[in-house]
Amino acid sequence: MDSLEKYKDRLIEMGYKAHSHVGFGSRSSAIGNLAKELGLDLLVVGAHGHKVFKDAIFGGTVDALRHKVDIPVLIIK
Repeated sequence: MDSLEKYKDRLIEMGYKAHSHVGFGSRSSAIGNLAKELGLDLLVVGAHGHKVFKDAIFGGTVDALRHKVDIPVLIIK
């Protein structure tokens, strides 16, 4: 939790508007629910950039998430 607050504080120092929130449950559901509750216009998520086999195992969160929200999802690698 401390790391999340440090990232948020650093973004604010850089002049961005930032808030931190913690969700529970599966990652894709928790992020999707928070996006809807907060009325977000855009969701930016990070991708690990795994190779084909690892994408099948680890890439499920981003893939599932983009089907749970009705807003644009920007995936940063």
